[in-house]
Amino acid sequence: MTHSSRLTALSLGLFAAAFARPVEAQQGLLPFLPEDTIAVISAPNLEASMAKFANMPMAKIWHEEEVQNFVADGMEMLQEQIQMGMSQAEEMHAQGMLPVDPAKLMELRVRGVTLAITQLGIEMGDFGPMPAVGLMAYLDFGDTAQQWNGLVRMGLGMLEQEAGDDVVFEESEVGGNKIITLAPAMAPPDFGMAMNVALVDGGILIGTITDEVKATVQAMVDGKHRLSATETYKANRKHLMTDGAELEAYMRPDKAWDFAIEALGMAAQMERELSWLDTDGLARALDALGFMSIKSMATASAYKEGKAVTTSFAVAPAPDRKGLLAVGNSTLDLSFLRWVPKDAVSFSGVTMAPMSLYDSIVAGMRAYDPEVADMAMAQLGLMEDKVGFKLRDDLFGAMGDTMITWSMPMASMMSAPEMAILLKVQDQKKI
Repeated sequence: MTHSSRLTALSLGLFAAAFARPVEAQQGLLPFLPEDTIAVISAPNLEASMAKFANMPMAKIWHEEEVQNFVADGMEMLQEQIQMGMSQAEEMHAQGMLPVDPAKLMELRVRGVTLAITQLGIEMGDFGPMPAVGLMAYLDFGDTAQQWNGLVRMGLGMLEQEAGDDVVFEESEVGGNKIITLAPAMAPPDFGMAMNVALVDGGILIGTITDEVKATVQAMVDGKHRLSATETYKANRKHLMTDGAELEAYMRPDKAWDFAIEALGMAAQMERELSWLDTDGLARALDALGFMSIKSMATASAYKEGKAVTTSFAVAPAPDRKGLLAVGNSTLDLSFLRWVPKDAVSFSGVTMAPMSLYDSIVAGMRAYDPEVADMAMAQLGLMEDKVGFKLRDDLFGAMGDTMITWSMPMASMMSAPEMAILLKVQDQKKI
């Protein structure tokens, strides 16, 4: 059996195994990801989300006569181009130049999508920096999984033919699910990344770290929640409206900052242009500003009663809070709603601590380099004495602790929406 025919047979095996075994993937990939996942964004049910969006005001505006008249010419031209492309594709298919029936392609659907960064790392190897970046993507094909399988199989075959001996092909099995691993043939020994493809329960899982992909497939087979079972994730989730959410996102900022500092430090060692960069000082500055205090953050968006509602939450333990986060939690005074017009299409409100913002920036400068910070503050002091205006006291000190914004409906397709920003002030004369 040739290498190409082995790949085709394996692809068929992947498909058969994927649909032969029940796998808990209908919730999307998020629950089954590694516990230390750095970032993930998931839209588990695009079909349901689009159905809800059809009842939203924005969708209803699309059907207004004025809008339809405005886009009529463009839509007609688009339809003509699509029909022309379909006719050409059908002719190519009839001549055997296109292996897939274009009509079948138009029937393909993607029911859900999950994208994740599972790890970020970089080390100096024998041949230079060796990245270890874990990426995963899961596409849930729903009822069109069989049609998608043919395209995936064809794509893998084309990829193998194009790559030839430049790619090492391996196969493995986890929980009855076949996994294809494609790795560069000339990769250094300590290079740990590859392309791993697994068809799982009507969808396709693609990842860059082989062991992570295998563990994730096993978790999906066993129905074992990993990321969603961690205390860090649950600390965010209980504050969000995740049930029926159209979109959910989760992130570990502290892990991302650690990687950024590590990568910059390695770059500074290798490039003269970056030799001035003090990565230890940068880490101290980020810590002083309070960015390292945020252990995790998450957000969820859902359509509720004709409105798009987004809830967000960040976990920053009180003992670790510094800089911008040192002021702690504050409750937004909802009495500002009386200023928002009833026909506003969106509004937001936020509490803030202007004086703390200024002090945190100065603290971050001092943490990075005390001498440079002292020189900068001395120069600022001289300028303030000349103009008789203190930046901290007369500007930041005059600001209040609440800011609200809102936007009004667009008057027409060609006009910009009206927006307003309202800022509470402590000292109106100084402002």
